[in-house]
Amino acid sequence: LCCQLAPTEIIALEKPFCKKIERRPGGKILLHIKTYRRDLRYPEDITEEVARLIGYNAIPAKAPLAPLVPQAKNESLEFREILKDHLISLGLSEAQNYSFMSERDVEVLELDQRDLVKVENPISSESQYLRRYLLVNLLKNVRDNFRFFPEVRIFEIGKQYRWKEGKVDEQWRASSILVRKGAAAKDLFLEAKGMIESLFERLGFDRDD
Repeated sequence: LCCQLAPTEIIALEKPFCKKIERRPGGKILLHIKTYRRDLRYPEDITEEVARLIGYNAIPAKAPLAPLVPQAKNESLEFREILKDHLISLGLSEAQNYSFMSERDVEVLELDQRDLVKVENPISSESQYLRRYLLVNLLKNVRDNFRFFPEVRIFEIGKQYRWKEGKVDEQWRASSILVRKGAAAKDLFLEAKGMIESLFERLGFDRDD
């Protein structure tokens, strides 16, 4: 409580909620709490009750002594944030999809089932597997949005899953799709190429490497 109390003061304060108080060697005190005070179960509860009886205003304001440890740098998170911000600056919209895919997705994309992580108790037929590739759900985003918009420019940064050496391997990946009605494949390729070069420059990679 940041204040010093004599043992006799502590005992006097604890008497209202104790049916018996025993003094033990080493300055310790054993409290037998009254049965109806079920809220007093832990040492912290006793401390709070004593503070209430003293009066919170009587307790001096004092910062607790604790080491100030700087937060560890999360380079992976920082990299993903830089990547996301730059892709948005290039005119792409971020997609956030569930990390699942269906049996139908596996069949249509002809995925190797030996790599797939199957969900034990899927909540629906759309979540039978953990996604192997981000592209699976991005293609669905394109299908759903292409009906209403002449152009879809989206990306997603997330985890994809596979079996590796008997364990589930989680991998952070980034994937993007750029489509436009009536556009020539060459034009889209050159635009995508320019975006990749811009991204590499932002991340500090030499385009000639």
